[in-house]
Amino acid sequence: MEKHHFATFYDERSRIPVWSAYTIDEGNCTDTASETWKVELQLAGLSEANMEMEGKLLQDMKQKNRKENQSIKEKLKEKQAINEDYERTHYDRGHLNPNSFQCGQGRIATFTLTNAVPMNPCFNWYELERNLKTQLTNSCEKNQKGKPFLETGAVPNEKYKIPIKKDDKQRNIN
Repeated sequence: MEKHHFATFYDERSRIPVWSAYTIDEGNCTDTASETWKVELQLAGLSEANMEMEGKLLQDMKQKNRKENQSIKEKLKEKQAINEDYERTHYDRGHLNPNSFQCGQGRIATFTLTNAVPMNPCFNWYELERNLKTQLTNSCEKNQKGKPFLETGAVPNEKYKIPIKKDDKQRNIN
């Protein structure tokens, strides 16, 4: 039986996640992050499987023929970001569902490009994530016997912002 670790609202046209919803794994993870980014084959209609390393997929396809390999890469790129999109840019892949909030298979699942937005490297949130995880785990799980549920979203462009005043208006994503 397949387990789903989090939900993502994904904009195929822009090839970027809009938001991700997840719970925090309450365990102290001893496993390390995979750092091997994967693509979602089912978005491009290539497979019923969930995730695959893009490089492995293309390597496997090279055995078939170069033309088919390029076709698969183009199908992937029509619907989602691929590793090539981040090459020679000044951006990192920023997790919407942070890998530090997950353990085991849940952590591996965060390394899909449908969970990543372009992020300036100076905006690495590791310390904030670590502190937030501790705070939420302590207050929700220990005090309230609950489980923290979070939604994280991307800022799609400079016209959108987090409302900070009462007179700020809610803006919708097209």
